Amino acid sequence: MKVTKNLVSLVYRIAASALILAGVLWLIFGTDGTIDEETGEAFFQPAGWSAFLYYTILSNILAFGVFVALFIKMVRPNWDKRNLLPVIEGGSVAAITLTLVVFWAILAPGTSLANLFTFHNMSVHMVAPVLLIIDFFVFTERGSLRRGHIWWWIIFPIAYLIFASVVGFLGVEYKHGDKVTNFPYGFMDYHALGFGVIPWFVGIAAFYVGLSFLVYYLDSKLANRSKPPVKSADPKG
Repeated sequence: MKVTKNLVSLVYRIAASALILAGVLWLIFGTDGTIDEETGEAFFQPAGWSAFLYYTILSNILAFGVFVALFIKMVRPNWDKRNLLPVIEGGSVAAITLTLVVFWAILAPGTSLANLFTFHNMSVHMVAPVLLIIDFFVFTERGSLRRGHIWWWIIFPIAYLIFASVVGFLGVEYKHGDKVTNFPYGFMDYHALGFGVIPWFVGIAAFYVGLSFLVYYLDSKLANRSKPPVKSADPKG
């Protein structure tokens, strides 16, 4: 059997979907990775449905949905007649890359090694982002993105910020080890930081916009490289 790029991408997308789904389900129903400091053993307690209050999980679910949609498009090519999937995937790449960078740059330094290198943690903070990034730049058709799409992509993190802030002020609680707060991430904790959250929001927002422009720029560059060279006119013709 001849191995084609379409076949490789099909197998890749099925495997990626399964891995992302496994990581999300493990986080919800399996151990949350909390370690008892006295015994050194993990409390095998599921994160439960509160996991859906975290940007990380929502961005992973978005990535899973994109992979499922890409699979459907491969078996039913006419399903996406308006060719919106590359645009949606580009926005999803920006969204889940934010998960990757924020976790490893801001949150990971305060996480114990025992919790850091667990299956569910590596799955949602490393494996899923890398899988989607690879798919977009290796298998997805080039040249579908426009600069204006960037402003649509920003809706996702802004909507999450509003959502998490509202439920936080309404009294929803998050347990981080022995600490209970009303906000999912320390840099969002209005009660602890007050107006100190504003520099965090501005910085992350600026990074996200820049990241989105980078996705668009790389897509455009790769599209130009993939175009066949223009043949010069035959001087004798």
